[in-house]
Amino acid sequence: MICAGIDAGSRAVKALLLDAGNMNVLGEYAGDQGVAQAQTAAAALDSLLEPNGLTRADVRQLVGHNPQDRTAAMIAPRLA
Repeated sequence: MICAGIDAGSRAVKALLLDAGNMNVLGEYAGDQGVAQAQTAAAALDSLLEPNGLTRADVRQLVGHNPQDRTAAMIAPRLA
């Protein structure tokens, strides 16, 4: 099962892609936040999926953290 985690903080976006079936980390991302937080978080996720030959439809669980807004909630409906 492919899982993703996104932490969109005030200064940086961090993301992790995990194959939970074998607990293998498929990729990590850390980059500047910028002003378009939802787009930055979505781009971070896509940057982890593409090199692994995966799409958002392959992600079965998404965990997000953002105290300022609901970035994970904004991109989660667009996963499928």
